[in-house]
Amino acid sequence: MLDLGTGSAILAIAAALLGAPEVLAVDNDPEVIPIAAENVALNGVADRVEIREGDVGAVSETGWGVVLANIAPDPVVGAAPAVRALIAPGGVYVCAGIPVQRAAEVESGVTRAGFRVERS
Repeated sequence: MLDLGTGSAILAIAAALLGAPEVLAVDNDPEVIPIAAENVALNGVADRVEIREGDVGAVSETGWGVVLANIAPDPVVGAAPAVRALIAPGGVYVCAGIPVQRAAEVESGVTRAGFRVERS
């Protein structure tokens, strides 16, 4: 699983605790990187969760089954073309935390990038 905009790494940690064998958690805020790393260590999943500073451009690995972006609408849409190149066939791009008033805009943006919206 790839977690874009991981923040505290809570979703990356949950994924690892729920059985994800490999999680890459990235965030472009250098101040949250040590916090995320500490949280990963405290939860005993450092062997499965890698914390990396950057945005989707810092990810070169491909074949992700799940890409999670619980971030603001503009970065979700902006990252969509790059995510499309990184995701495995049949993989999912989970866009969460989108305000209702911007849902149509995000749906349009990710659809343009080649994704099909399953639920909004």
